[in-house]
Amino acid sequence: MSRQPRLNIADGVYHVTQRCLERRRIVVDDADRREWLRLLHRHATQCGWRVFAYALLDNHFHIFLRTPQPNLSVGMHAFESGYVTLFNKRHQRVGPLFQGRFGAVLVEFESHARVLRRYVHLNPGFG
Repeated sequence: MSRQPRLNIADGVYHVTQRCLERRRIVVDDADRREWLRLLHRHATQCGWRVFAYALLDNHFHIFLRTPQPNLSVGMHAFESGYVTLFNKRHQRVGPLFQGRFGAVLVEFESHARVLRRYVHLNPGFG
């Protein structure tokens, strides 16, 4: 069965999530966190994204953003592959880091956006 194509729309608001393989760690230390943030900033700027909120946890992340152009897939691919390359080099490892494609839910209503913003900000406290 083929996978569903991504919904990439101009002026789309998304909740993006990604999880590490086998619940391993995406970040090991503060240097990894800084690299993840630096790359998120770089690709968000290049793609023209507006990041409303993010949560970077040890084994997964959430990003709440708006894409003025239909470029979510292209931008996320560049962001994730760039981070994996740096992470693998720094930690002397090879192979994939993430368990598959990132998840993206289109946020269509302001009420959903308010709840999501709160959820993303509070997510690190959930455990």
